[in-house]
Amino acid sequence: MILPINEPRLLGFFKDLVLINSPSRYEHPLAKKLKDIFSPYPVQIIENVSIDGTKPNLLIRVPSKDWPTDDSILLSTHMDTIESTEGIKWIEDGSIIRTDGKTILGADDKSGIAIILEIMIQLFENNLPYPTLSCFSVQKKRSTSLASRRLMKNS
Repeated sequence: MILPINEPRLLGFFKDLVLINSPSRYEHPLAKKLKDIFSPYPVQIIENVSIDGTKPNLLIRVPSKDWPTDDSILLSTHMDTIESTEGIKWIEDGSIIRTDGKTILGADDKSGIAIILEIMIQLFENNLPYPTLSCFSVQKKRSTSLASRRLMKNS
């Protein structure tokens, strides 16, 4: 069964996410937004911070549902952007979303986060079977290996 992506919702997630300023070391507002989005769903949200205590990492675990094996899937993103996205204003130009030119869009992995949100919500809304899912969102992509080891050890 192939379900169509809910494009308006996916685009809405993306537009909301790019408005959140999240340069390296200041990803907390984005982490909070993700926790808020996932809070009504049957997930386990595990948050820890970097070794220096300032940068959030999120692991969102979803137990399998009606899946015949012990398979699991890891979906991975990062929450930081290069600077500056403070005061971002996006402009929709047909099928293209861009900024007004005063900031970057910060779309490199916020688009990935929006896609993961849409996939997971599609699974929940359509009562589909799925393996154990882990959505791993780190403070910055270069820290993925260390952050993943710390999250897995502490969860």
